[in-house]
This record gives sequence, structure tokens and C-alpha cells, in this order.
Amino acid sequence: MGKYRLLILVLALPGFDRAAGQMATGDSAYAAMKYDDAIAAYDTALAVAPGDATTLWRIARAHIASGEIKEGDDKEQQYRIAREFAERCVREDYTNANGHAWLAAALGNIA
Repeated sequence: MGKYRLLILVLALPGFDRAAGQMATGDSAYAAMKYDDAIAAYDTALAVAPGDATTLWRIARAHIASGEIKEGDDKEQQYRIAREFAERCVREDYTNANGHAWLAAALGNIA
């Protein structure tokens, strides 16, 4: 019963709805290949819930996708930013497979 009380408390936190809404906005923008919009939405969600592993790997994913459509130094910069967010994800939750997958993708693109 204690776990459920904690879950209810977390869901009742003022920023939770805002973070969830920004995540949904980011996911929609990502699906539409509007990567800059996705990154902006995910950044807002991260500001509300700092250290959220799911948000961190989604930011990394969006930067990698953005890098795929950029040229030259801009491309590599996106991959380096993706690496930073994926590393943060893994530090926050080392069991998060998506964090590891996007870290590997970032490193592979940088190499």
C-alpha cells in the first residue's frame, strides 16, 4: 500500500501534468520529424522533472535524429549533445536500456 501512496503523491505534484504534456508534445514533434520542436518540448519537461531518465534518452534520440539531417560541424555537434544527454540518462538510471542504446548510437556517430 505504501508504494501506491507514493505514486499518488507523485502524480499530484504540480509539475507532473506539465511534464507529461511536454513529453507528449515532444513525441508528436519527433514523429513529425520536427526535431528542434521535439528538443524544445523535452527540454521544458526536463526543467519540470530534472533527472528524468525517460526525458533524457528522448532528448538524446532527438539530437541524433537532428544530426542525421545536418551537415558538417552541426552534425557532429548534435551527436555530441546526444552523448551528453544519454550519459546523464545512464547515470540517473543505469538499468534504462534506451539510455544505453542512444549512448551507443551517439558514440557510433561520433567515431
